[in-house]
Amino acid sequence: AYVKTGINLLTPILEKVIREQGAEAMDFLGSDQGYSLLEEARRYLQKEPIKTSKTMTKTAYDKVRGSLAEGIKNGEGVPQLSKRVLNEYEFLRGDHARAIARTEVTRATNFASIDAYRQSGVVEGKEWVVTRDDRLCEFCEEVGSQANAKMDNLDGAWYKMGDVVTGTEGGVMTIDYADIDQPPLHVSCRCQLIPIIKRTRSQPIETKDFFEEIEQELEQLTGGKGGEDGK
Repeated sequence: AYVKTGINLLTPILEKVIREQGAEAMDFLGSDQGYSLLEEARRYLQKEPIKTSKTMTKTAYDKVRGSLAEGIKNGEGVPQLSKRVLNEYEFLRGDHARAIARTEVTRATNFASIDAYRQSGVVEGKEWVVTRDDRLCEFCEEVGSQANAKMDNLDGAWYKMGDVVTGTEGGVMTIDYADIDQPPLHVSCRCQLIPIIKRTRSQPIETKDFFEEIEQELEQLTGGKGGEDGK
């Protein structure tokens, strides 16, 4: 029941994000053809809300189960255990819910950008762009480094499921949600993609205003600046 509710809530929101971001990306490229919600986007909308909803439900279950196990180990009775359950769900309604919202908006935004780049016919690759401030995590910094950031096609992945990412400070993170062919790399990731234009198109592209607009949209959709840019 929770998964079904999650799907019903997420699908129209993600569709709106994809339509708006696809149109933004087309405008950014100077294309007059407009963005269309074609088969690739429809597959995304059939798959992603289901996966996200199942993940949210499992996360909630694991948190409650872990807290109950700790309470039982400590010899707590039903009143104390009940309070633990309520406390966990209070947490899930707050910070956790905001983190999920921001992460899924970022995922849908970058999906729509790639889909629009593909439809435009003028993009040959993609580049991973990080937000270089004091919240930049070591894993995003590693992906966004000059050696790794650019990819000469739109379909390739920086990491596959099961890969281990070694951060710039030596930390490790296992990719356990999906192949990383676009941001987010982790929950509350703030990275974005920019297009690599085919060589036949020589005019320069300004990205600053574009990414400022994306960040403002994320703020409005998720109700705040989000958490730390870490796993």
